[in-house]
Amino acid sequence: MPELASAADYIWLYWGKAGAEAPAYSGVEGVWVGGYEAVWHMNESDPLDVTGNGNDGEGKGGVPVVTTGVAGQALEFNSTNQDYVDCGTGLKMRKNDATLSVWYKTSNSVASSVMGFLGKSRATSAQRYSMFIDKGTLYAMFHGNSSLSAKTTWSAPYYDDRWHQLVASYKRDGNLELYIDGESKGSTSISAQANYDMDSSTLFLIGAYGNSTGTAPNAGFYYNGLMDEARFMNVAVSADWVWAEYQNIAANDLFITYGAKELQLMSIIGIDGIHIVNNSAATAGDGNVFNPVTGALKNNATWVDATLPVLYASGENLTIGAQS
Repeated sequence: MPELASAADYIWLYWGKAGAEAPAYSGVEGVWVGGYEAVWHMNESDPLDVTGNGNDGEGKGGVPVVTTGVAGQALEFNSTNQDYVDCGTGLKMRKNDATLSVWYKTSNSVASSVMGFLGKSRATSAQRYSMFIDKGTLYAMFHGNSSLSAKTTWSAPYYDDRWHQLVASYKRDGNLELYIDGESKGSTSISAQANYDMDSSTLFLIGAYGNSTGTAPNAGFYYNGLMDEARFMNVAVSADWVWAEYQNIAANDLFITYGAKELQLMSIIGIDGIHIVNNSAATAGDGNVFNPVTGALKNNATWVDATLPVLYASGENLTIGAQS
C-alpha cells in the first residue's frame, strides 16, 4: 500500500469471512521507495535488509531476537557479550543527503563510556556518520574535513527502559539535525563540507561504535538494550516527516480511525425454518457458533430477527422456499 490518496480510500480487514481473497502484490521491496537504502526490521539475529538492496546484517556475539519490540520482534544487545550487527562496507553517503533512524529501549545511563547506536564510525577519524553516546552526551556525528555534531545531554528520560526513536537528518548544504521522539534536540551546520565525498568502505555497524580504522567495533563501545526498525536513507527528511514517522508508531490513533464491522451472516436450518445468525462478533477464525443440542449460540454470535420457512413432507426431499 504505497499511499492512501484521499478520504475515500480505506483498508478493509477480514477474518473468518468466506470467499475473501488477498489482493495481488509485487513483493515487500515495492514498499520501501523514496530514498530508502536499507531497512532492518530487527526480527532475525541476522537482520535482512527488506528494501532488496542487499545490505543484510550479520549478528555478532549471539545477539538474540525477542518478542517485545516496538513493532513486532526486536534484537536484544548485551554489551558484555559484545553483541552487534555488521551490515557490511556499503551504504556510502558520498555527497548525498542522508537520514539515520532507529528505535531503542535501554536503562543504561553510560555515564563514563561510549555506546554506539548505528552508522559508519571511526574513532577520532574522518569519514564517519553515526549516532552514539559518549560520557553522558548523545551525538549525531558528521566528520568529513573536520568533526561536526548535533548533540544533547543523555538524560534520565532517554534511558527509562521505554521505547524511543532516534533520527539524524543530514542536509549536506544545510544542517545536521538530531531528533528524539519526533522533536529536534540538537542542530549544527554541515554546509561547509557539502562537497566532501563520504566514500569510506568502513563497516556500517548497528549496536557498536567502530575502531580507528572502521574495520571492527572499538573495544568496550557496545550498545546495551533493545533495538528495532533501523533505517538508512539517501535523503534528509524534514521535521514534519520525523514527527509523523514517530507518531505513526508511538500514537497510531492520530492517523487511523476504525469503522464499524460489517455484519457477517450465516444460516442455521431448524425444524421451524432457516434462522439467520450474525457471526460478525464471533471469535476470529471460529466458525462454530451454534450448539445443535441446546439450540444456543456460542462465541458472541447473535440472532437476527429473520426466519425463512422450511417446506417438507415425510419421505420427500427438503424444500426451502422464501416467504413474501
